Amino acid sequence: MERSNSSGSAVKYAANLAPYLAVFLLIRFAAEVCMHSCMQLLLVFFPCLLVFVGMSIALPFYAYKLLKKYRAQEEQVNVYSFTVFLFLFASLVVCLCQYIFYAYISPDYINNLHQNLLANIEITAKVYPNTAATLQQLMVDYTLPTPLTLATNCIWNNAIVGAILGLIYAMIVRYQQQKNSKQP
Repeated sequence: MERSNSSGSAVKYAANLAPYLAVFLLIRFAAEVCMHSCMQLLLVFFPCLLVFVGMSIALPFYAYKLLKKYRAQEEQVNVYSFTVFLFLFASLVVCLCQYIFYAYISPDYINNLHQNLLANIEITAKVYPNTAATLQQLMVDYTLPTPLTLATNCIWNNAIVGAILGLIYAMIVRYQQQKNSKQP
C-alpha cells in the first residue's frame, strides 16, 4: 500500500514541477528552430547553437535540481517514476507547442528542413561520391513527416531521456543513502 501511495505522490509532484522543465525544453526547441532557420546568418546561428547545446547539457542538472526539491518534500521517494513522469508531463506541453508551431505558425518549416537536407546531400555528393548515391536513394524513398508525427516523437524522445536519467538519478540517490547510512 505504501508503494502505491509514494508512486501517486511522485506523479502528483511530477505534474506540479513539469511546467518548469517544459519551459526549459521550449527554450531549447526555440533555439533549435532559430538555428535551423538562420543557418546562413552566422551572427544568429552561433548564439542559437550555444543556447541549444547549453540547454542540452544543463537539462540533466536542472531535472536533478527538481528531483532534489521533490525529495525535500517527500520522505519515501520513488526517484525513477518521478523522473519519468516529470519528463513525460513536460514533453506533453512541449509536444502541444511543437504541433502548433509545425502546423500553424510555420507550416513550411518541415519542407524547408527537407530542402536543406537535399542541398547538403548534393554538397556531400561532390566530396564523397560513393556515400552520396546511397543518401540520394534514401531521400527518394523518404516521405516528409507530418506535424503530428514530429510533435509526438518529442514525447517518445523525452520519455526515453527521462527513463535513462531516472536510472542514473536512482543510482545517485541510492549511493548517497548508502554513504549516509555508513556514517555514524
